[in-house]
Amino acid sequence: MFEAVELGNTTSTIAPDGRRFLLEIMSVASLLILYAVIVSNSTFQKTAVFDEPFHITGGYNYLKNGDLKMCSEGGFFTEALLALPLLKEKLNFPYKGGNFFSEADEWETGRDFIFRSGNDADSLILSSRCVVLTISILLGIAVYLISRGAFGHTGGMISLFLYVFSPEILAHGGFATTDMISTFLFIAAAWSVWRLLNKISPSNLFMSSAMLSILFVAKHSAIIIIPFYLILIAIRIFMDRPVEAVFNNRTYVLKSQKSQILAFLAAGAINALAIFFIIWAACGFKYSMLKDDTGTDRAALNQTTESFLQQGGAFGKAISIARDCRILPEAYLYGYAFFLKFGQKRYAFLDGEFSTEGWWYFFIVSFFYKTPLPVLLLAGICIFCLVNRNRSLNDPLCIFRNEKMHALIPFIVFIILYMLFVIVNRSNIGNRHLLPVYPALFILCGYLSTIILEGRKTARWGIFLLLVCTGLTALYAFPNYLSYFNVIAGGQQNGYKHLVDSSCDWGQDLKELKSWLGKNNPGKKEVYFSCFSNSDNGYYGLKIKALPSYRKQKGDDIFELGEGIYCISATMFQFLYISEACFNETGFDTANADDNYFSSLSKEIKALPDSGKISELTAEQRNKYRIYEYLRFIKLCLYLHNREPDANIGGSILVFRLENEDIEKALRD
Repeated sequence: MFEAVELGNTTSTIAPDGRRFLLEIMSVASLLILYAVIVSNSTFQKTAVFDEPFHITGGYNYLKNGDLKMCSEGGFFTEALLALPLLKEKLNFPYKGGNFFSEADEWETGRDFIFRSGNDADSLILSSRCVVLTISILLGIAVYLISRGAFGHTGGMISLFLYVFSPEILAHGGFATTDMISTFLFIAAAWSVWRLLNKISPSNLFMSSAMLSILFVAKHSAIIIIPFYLILIAIRIFMDRPVEAVFNNRTYVLKSQKSQILAFLAAGAINALAIFFIIWAACGFKYSMLKDDTGTDRAALNQTTESFLQQGGAFGKAISIARDCRILPEAYLYGYAFFLKFGQKRYAFLDGEFSTEGWWYFFIVSFFYKTPLPVLLLAGICIFCLVNRNRSLNDPLCIFRNEKMHALIPFIVFIILYMLFVIVNRSNIGNRHLLPVYPALFILCGYLSTIILEGRKTARWGIFLLLVCTGLTALYAFPNYLSYFNVIAGGQQNGYKHLVDSSCDWGQDLKELKSWLGKNNPGKKEVYFSCFSNSDNGYYGLKIKALPSYRKQKGDDIFELGEGIYCISATMFQFLYISEACFNETGFDTANADDNYFSSLSKEIKALPDSGKISELTAEQRNKYRIYEYLRFIKLCLYLHNREPDANIGGSILVFRLENEDIEKALRD
């Protein structure tokens, strides 16, 4: 039963089970430490991505000032968690007025707070990113434990290995956004609900209520859990398997469908009450999200919310009823109204095509572009073996009656349901919206351990080789995980031709751009830059002439384009938000412009007073100059679409070295 182990002159006895358990802990810890090291030396070194200033500022404003305005769109819990480390700091907050909706730009406020208020931006961002890294490690532990429960240590290690070396997980595991936190909560909620439906006990009720409640104040897409819960109940009843119910220290075995349905309904009601309570608690048990209902904010807020709900269908009507009856806090409902509005119509780019409606197949394509090929093959093998084994049995559900395989049901349902959800939701702005699918898929891939233990030698070596290739792929992609694309998409250097925004270019490479210019611009040629970023170029020491960007950068000089180095973010290069940015700043729709209009406008701009400063122009002249800048930029990019970039920084910023002849031809054609 015990083995003797010599240690010098002493003899110690170690239980084989204890030693095996210690080795398991060490192997799991080794992978997670490696994960933390990779994230710390890759994602942590990137500049702030587009959403980080907004989320961090919203959370800080919520915790410090009790203000709900900036975090109702992103989720109270997630943004508060991101800002939690900042409470110990003495920080300057830029907006102190009472009418935020009518007087302030929440995205600009975020940029001002992080970069322009005298705060240490790098320190603030790093503190919040450490929170996300911690949650990512906890999610890795959860992936291992769930997979281990079904497939043993080998299965758990396969699932954890795929998690640790996933470029998508490595990218978002170090950014201070809501994505990884909500992913953890989705997986935890799915697992806890399934545990509850198999054994209704006080501990399982508490765990499921806690996970569901936090999820509902963390992410508006949490609503998907409602059909998920109902489908699991239906599956649980259909399987005709007894349910344990623990009440008053006594265990009851529920065998009839009627008793099970009643028990599930009671448990669901307790979960719903907990969710309802936590939502109100997160909003301070106040209906209004405004501190002063008499100010101009009230009219602005009502108008904005009503505009969001105008074409919301049945869901929009439900939100309106909840507002009228004050069933839920206003801040929470405003977040759902925002979610509804921008889930229906959002600018999107896919494979060279532009759309305002999105594509139903967007996330299917993005998944096959952004997931390493070895992982796609491993997932395919796993699914094939599961389906094939299921077909060979007379009872189609026999595979899930096995206690170990039984644990897979919630994750299979979750993957299918979540994929249907993102297909219906046309917010095609980034593969990150598929993040909750990845850990669930990695858990299923733990089934590969069965093939390793029971399959032929060739199959074992094939799986081992694919796992090695997965690890090598992640190491090869270092440190540019956000802009990772597999060979199907032509690799990282060609990713911008297929997907942009947070799938490729989220403003993460400003530091890399500065470093590249320092090494590759010895003659100090003029640098022109268009960025998709909510950072401040000046904070990172970039000395550039600002081309049109989605978030306007500081600059007061009137200038013509000339010989120099042109650095253009992939998202701006593909015109994803250029029309919106131009309209928001000038009120001009770029669709109404043609070559004749541009030619006429060019003559007007050249006839402007030679002041050299935009601020010295009249309001009308300033507006015309801004329109000219946008149209000039569009013509330049159309010309550059016909040539390959001279450099590609981090897969997100395209660099072109242009001569005066190139500029003349671009603006003439």
